[in-house]
Amino acid sequence: MMKKRVYIKWLVLFFALQNVFITTYSQTISYSRQAGKLPAYDKMQLVANVAGNHHLLFLKKDEPIRAFIFDRELQFTGEIELPVKWSDSFDVRLIPLNDVYYLHLYGKGKARPELWKVTAQGDATSLTSRFQQFIDTAFKQNTTVVQLVNRNEQLVVIANTYYEEQRVLATTVTSVDENFKTLSSRTFSYPFERGANLLSQLTLIGEDLFILKPTRHTQNYSLDLIRAETATGKMFRKTFTSTDNFTPGSAFRFLAKDSSLLLQSSLGSKIFISKLSLSLKEMMPPRLIESRFSSKIPGHFIFLGGDVEQWLAMSLAVSRSRSQSGNTYMLAPENFRPRNGYDNAGRMMNYQADDISAYRNTLTGYGSYARPYYYESDFSNLPSRNRIRSVVADKDPLPVRFLAMDKDFKPAGDSIFDNKKGAAVLNASQFACFTVNGKNCLILRQELPHSKKGLLLVYVNDKNQIIASDITVFENFDYLLQNAQTPGKDTLLMPFVQKSEVGLVKLRFKNLEK
Repeated sequence: MMKKRVYIKWLVLFFALQNVFITTYSQTISYSRQAGKLPAYDKMQLVANVAGNHHLLFLKKDEPIRAFIFDRELQFTGEIELPVKWSDSFDVRLIPLNDVYYLHLYGKGKARPELWKVTAQGDATSLTSRFQQFIDTAFKQNTTVVQLVNRNEQLVVIANTYYEEQRVLATTVTSVDENFKTLSSRTFSYPFERGANLLSQLTLIGEDLFILKPTRHTQNYSLDLIRAETATGKMFRKTFTSTDNFTPGSAFRFLAKDSSLLLQSSLGSKIFISKLSLSLKEMMPPRLIESRFSSKIPGHFIFLGGDVEQWLAMSLAVSRSRSQSGNTYMLAPENFRPRNGYDNAGRMMNYQADDISAYRNTLTGYGSYARPYYYESDFSNLPSRNRIRSVVADKDPLPVRFLAMDKDFKPAGDSIFDNKKGAAVLNASQFACFTVNGKNCLILRQELPHSKKGLLLVYVNDKNQIIASDITVFENFDYLLQNAQTPGKDTLLMPFVQKSEVGLVKLRFKNLEK
C-alpha cells in the first residue's frame, strides 16, 4: 500500500484563480498496491464498501459484465465475470447493502430485465426469474418498475401505473425479503396528465416517499412536492406556483445534518430554492438567487451559505450566444437536460400544504384501463451512499466562476478561474462533491502541461472566503471523478487509470480551515 501524509500548499493555480485564499491542511492518500489490467469497456461503475470490499464494474456492449475486487486496504484480490451480457438496451442500477449489492439491468422496450445479487467476495446469484415472478404477481401487467432501493438493509420496489382515463398516476412501494415475498405494500395515487405533468423525482427517505411533480398549466406553472407516508397511507403536498416557468431542472436533496430537504429549480439565469422540513414546513422563505451568468463564463459553482451550506453547479447550454438560460445541478442527483427558461422573476410565489389522502382509493376497479407509463431517474436516497455525478466534458477551456453566498444568500465571495493565464486548465465538467469536517467541498480535475493530471479542492470557510488548494497526487494517473464514492467520513474513493492499468485511490482530509 502506498500511503503518505502531506501538507498541501498553493502551487499551480496562483495566477489563474483570483480572489481566493490559500490554506494548508493534512491529507492521507492511499493507492492500490496492485492494479488490474484495464479491460475494454463502454461504462465503468464503482460499488464502495460492501462488507469492506470495493467492486469496480466494467460494462462492454454484448460482452459479460466484469468486476475487479479490492479489499478495505485497496489490495486487488481478484476478478469475476458475471454470466450476463450488457447492451445499450439496458439501464444499469446498483443497489448496495452492507454485505451484498444488487445489480439491476432494466431493459428498454422488449429487452429482458436481469437482477443479480453479488456478495463482497464476488459470488453472484441470478434472481431474475424470482424477481419477474414477483412483478407479474404483485402488479398489473402494464406496471413499470421505476427503481429498487435499499431501506434499512431491506430491498424496496417502487412501481408506477398510469391510468389514462382517470388521468391518475399510482405509485406502489413494496418491501420484500430476499425471496421476494411481500412484507408490506402501500399504493399512493395522485392527479397526473401526460404532456402537462412530469415526474421529476421519486426518493424514499426513511419510511416516507417524496415525489416531485412539475406541472405546466394554461396560464402558469406549479411545482408539487408530495410526502407519502408508507406507514399510514396519508399524503401531503407543498405547492409552489409562478407565472414564469421555474420548473426546468427541478430537484431536491436530503440534508442529513438537520434532516431537511433542499428544493431547487432554474428560472432563466436565476435559481429558485426553498428549504423544507420532512413534514414540508418551510424552514426558510422561498428565494430567487442571481447566478451572475455570462456568455463568457458559462460554468458556475455556487455555494449557498447559512443553514444550507451546499454547492450548486450551473452551466449554460452549448449554444451560449443564443440563450442565457442554464442548467442547475444538485451535486449528487442525475444531470438534467438543457431547457430554455425565463428571466422574469415577478409574481413569485403562492404556496400551500394540504392533505391529499382523498386520492388514496380512487383507482379501485380501473385496472383494465391501465397503460404503461415510464419515467426513471437515478437519485440516491441514502446520504451515506452518495452517487456523485459529473456533466459531459466541454472541450473548450472557458472560464469557471466560484461564487459564495452568505446566510442571506447575498454574494460574499466571487472568484473566476481564467483557464488561460495559468499553467493548468480547470476541467469544470469533472467534479465531485463530498463533506469534510462538516463542510461541503468540491474536487475538480486539472489538466496540467505534458499530459499530466491534478486535482483541486475548493470549499468556503466560516468567513465566506473561497478556499482553494492543490491536492498532492501522482500526476501520471488519470483520476475518474465521475465514478467517485464516499465510503466513510471525510473520505473520497475513486478509480484511476495509468496507461493499461486501473486501480483505486482513497483520499482523506483533515483540519480544514474553519
